Amino acid sequence: MKPIDILITHPQKHHIYHLAAGCQRSGLHTRLLVPLYRKGIATLVATLPGVIGRRAQGYHYSELEKEMVISPAVWQARRLLVSSKELIPFQYRFDAYVANLIKKGKLKARVLVTMQDYMPATVLAGKAAGMIIWTEQISNRSDAARERVDEHFQQLGIQPSAYYSEDDNNIILSLADIVTIPSKYTFDGIVDRVSKNANIYQIPYGVNSKKFPPRLERNDNVIRILARANSIAKGGHLLLQALSDCGHKLLNLAGGATIEVIIVGVADETIRGLIKILHFPDGLSVNFQVVPHLDMPKLMASSDLFVMPSLSESMSLICIEAMQIGLPMVITPYCGIDKFRHLEMGVEVVDTVESLVNGLIIAFSRRDDWISWGCAGRSTAERLSWDLYEFKIAVIARKNF
Repeated sequence: MKPIDILITHPQKHHIYHLAAGCQRSGLHTRLLVPLYRKGIATLVATLPGVIGRRAQGYHYSELEKEMVISPAVWQARRLLVSSKELIPFQYRFDAYVANLIKKGKLKARVLVTMQDYMPATVLAGKAAGMIIWTEQISNRSDAARERVDEHFQQLGIQPSAYYSEDDNNIILSLADIVTIPSKYTFDGIVDRVSKNANIYQIPYGVNSKKFPPRLERNDNVIRILARANSIAKGGHLLLQALSDCGHKLLNLAGGATIEVIIVGVADETIRGLIKILHFPDGLSVNFQVVPHLDMPKLMASSDLFVMPSLSESMSLICIEAMQIGLPMVITPYCGIDKFRHLEMGVEVVDTVESLVNGLIIAFSRRDDWISWGCAGRSTAERLSWDLYEFKIAVIARKNF
C-alpha cells in the first residue's frame, strides 16, 4: 500500500470533505477517515425513504475520489443510528478508535489533519508517532468568548457546560505545526495560544452557488423568518425572548402578514423550556424543524429573513448559505462573517435581548431594503466559493509538505 502523505479524520461532517478535496488537489497521497460516507452499506441506506436515507445521501462529495475515503461499515451503522443526545460520547469513541490504530502502527501518515478539539487522543497519538499536526480551528472558544458565553448560562441559572473547556484544544494548538482558520474573529481567539513555530493561514469558508441559487419564492401573506438558534450557544434564549417582547411590534410592521419563525435544529432542554413559558402574539408562530442539509436550499428559498444571534462561531456556514440565497440577515459579529456590512446586508446586533429586539424592529421597519440587502449579501458570498477554499488548501499542502 502506498504510504499516506496526509491523513484527515473527523467524527462529523462539517466541511471536512472540502478540506480533504483541497489536500487531494495538492497531488499528495491523501486519505480521509470518517465514520460515515456514502459508500459500501451507506450507499444502500441512501436509497431508503425517510430521515435515515436522507441523512446517508448527504454524506458524499463528488470531488472526492471514492477510494481515498475510509469509512468502515461498523462505524457507518453506528453513525446512522446515533441520536443527537449520544453524539458527543460517539465522538469520543471514534477518537479512541483512530488513536488506537495509530498507536498500533496500523495507520501511518506524514501529516495528520483534525478539526478543533474533536479528536484529542488521535492528535496525541499522531504526535507521538512523529506526524506533522495540522489543526483546522472551527470555533472561537477563547477565554474572552467563553467568559461571555458563560455569563449567558449563569443568567439562566445554569452551570456553564464543560463542553466549553479549551483544555484539549490548548494542547492541540501547542502541538500544531499548521493552523488554518476561516475568519479574523477565529484568529483573535487563538493567536496567543498557538505554538510560536506554527504557521497560521486564514482561509475563508465557501458555499456551493449551484446548490444555493438566488431566492425566487415570495409570499406576501406570510413573512418567514429562518433562524439558527436552537441552543443557548446559538442565542436561542435571546431570540425567543426578543420575539416575545417585540412580537406585536413586528406584526404591526408586517403590513397585515403573519410571521412564521422556523428555528433549524433540535432544541436543547433550556430552549424547549423557554418556549413553553413565553407568550407570542396571535399571528406569530415559532416552530423547530430538523432539516437535512440537502433540503436546506429549498427552505431558505422560501424564507424572507435569516436570523442567527450566535454567541460564538468561527465562520458560520449557514450564514454564508443564507447570503448566497440572497436573504437579508440579522446576525451577531460572533458569527465570524468578516465581510458583513451593517445596514447594507442586514442588521448586526450584539448578544443581548435589547439589541436583538432593536435589530428585528429595524429590519422590519426597512422591509423595502430586504431585496437590496439580499443582493449585497449574495454578491459577497459569490466571492466565497468552496473551489477557492480547496485551491488555497492545496497550496498550503504543497508549500509545507
